Amino acid sequence: MDYTYKIATVNINGISAPTRIQMFEEFLYKHGIDLALLQEVTNSKITTIRRYTSYINMETEGRGTAILAKDNYLLTNIQRIPTGRGISAHFNGIRIVSIYAPSGSEKRHERQEFYNSDVAHLLMHSTYNMVLAGDFVFLRPLIVWVHLMSSEHSQD
Repeated sequence: MDYTYKIATVNINGISAPTRIQMFEEFLYKHGIDLALLQEVTNSKITTIRRYTSYINMETEGRGTAILAKDNYLLTNIQRIPTGRGISAHFNGIRIVSIYAPSGSEKRHERQEFYNSDVAHLLMHSTYNMVLAGDFVFLRPLIVWVHLMSSEHSQD
């Protein structure tokens, strides 16, 4: 059996105003997003988005990452990195990873360490299919279609 999921990755830039949260919620519904991988999460107000369960990873300085999943989707094996810049989970045979890379030329060393250590931590020991998305500093938000085939067809 084949499965298709709509996954969005969005840098929400710390939205907290109720109007902006509502606009984001409408975006999710309008596009039928199954999973949303978020960056620059600054507060827990995203937990108020109806019909979605939120998994948040906040750093001590108040910025972080999150995964929103439709309420009927079960995410397991949630892993968070201490900086708040990454979160991952297992979902229906897929490893879902959301990252938020440090930006700016002055953070070049921090960014290199982030990719070599933090991201590696989220990816290690995964034998699952994987979706890696987020704010890589140089990419714009996008919607990704993920089409998965059941195990009896995945060997083709």
